[in-house]
Amino acid sequence: MRAELGELRARVAERDRAIVVLTEENTVLREQNAMLAEKLVALVDRVAELDRRLGQTPRNSHQPPSSEGYDKPAPRSRRERTDRARGGQRGHEGRTLRQVETPDERVVHTPHGCRGCGRSLIGAPVVSTETRQVFAHDLRVPFTNNGSEQDVRPLKIRMKVAGCLRSTTGAEAFCRLRSYLSTARKQGQSSLIVLRTLRDGSPWMPATAG
Repeated sequence: MRAELGELRARVAERDRAIVVLTEENTVLREQNAMLAEKLVALVDRVAELDRRLGQTPRNSHQPPSSEGYDKPAPRSRRERTDRARGGQRGHEGRTLRQVETPDERVVHTPHGCRGCGRSLIGAPVVSTETRQVFAHDLRVPFTNNGSEQDVRPLKIRMKVAGCLRSTTGAEAFCRLRSYLSTARKQGQSSLIVLRTLRDGSPWMPATAG
């Protein structure tokens, strides 16, 4: 009996120790569960806030219309649908600007070099031609961009040959000189004479409007 009683007491003591360990583990798990519950609530609130921000548009918030980007709905036409096809109908008098046989000015654009290999095209046979006509509304403004191309070409040639300018000061001086000569040519002045007067200390000054 004494042996059995001692064995029972040992089992009860072991059970009590297991109960203590389980109680401690249960306490730790409860604390962890409480912390996770708090984090879950915070995450749910954050997701709700993000959903609210994603749902904002210029129509329900103070955001500018440009913030919609490509998600902006396509404008709806107020015209009613009909059985007629789109565009001009048969028998409609067209108002397209057609090319005339005798334009006021002709400008011939001749390519100077190949875009692929860079070789000169001077003297090369003409393979094809293309004719375009531009209608100018303000005759004071040139209707071609030849002037712009001519102003940019020397700088591009210099970059292609020399690579680049060595300093910012040199680049600014080069651009100022090219701009000065371009303005002089556009106002009917000789580049050589303008450079001579500039060297002699009496530079030519361009005429200003007004």
